[in-house]
Amino acid sequence: MLSEKGEEMNPWKSKKHKNIYKDVNVRQGISLRFEKDVHEDVKNLFKRFTDWLRANYDFPIRVTIYVKASETITLQNGCIAWGSFRYFDTFDEPYIRIPTGDYLEQARIVGEDTALEAILSSLVHELTHYFQWVNQFEQTDRGSEWQANFYRYRIIDLFLNENGGLK
Repeated sequence: MLSEKGEEMNPWKSKKHKNIYKDVNVRQGISLRFEKDVHEDVKNLFKRFTDWLRANYDFPIRVTIYVKASETITLQNGCIAWGSFRYFDTFDEPYIRIPTGDYLEQARIVGEDTALEAILSSLVHELTHYFQWVNQFEQTDRGSEWQANFYRYRIIDLFLNENGGLK
């Protein structure tokens, strides 16, 4: 069990957002939007994972996850990425984009579970950025990325321990 101080430093458990959103009428929660060619294994995993997230974490302003059928996504600056978190104003709904189009190729090379975990890892990384943003964590870019990488494995381990696997 984390101490109160430990929870303040954990973007997934921080309650700073309660003061930010207490008197504001915004939609809450997490939602999924799948492109039509996303593989069924990926869809099923994401649905199970978001059900688990809803039961375990607060989403004080709705975040929509767009699950793409492409292998990568292109950011506004032209860079290629394996996930993105985009936000605007504190009270405008942010969104996440996760490409999954290389799932079958990766499953053939490294196995289905490893390929699914890699995709889920990208999602958890971006969700950590959501929690950093919603709780107004002030960090350097390097610190923010370090923290997102740190929590990606911890959150996946919690999910796997409670759900017995990826499928």
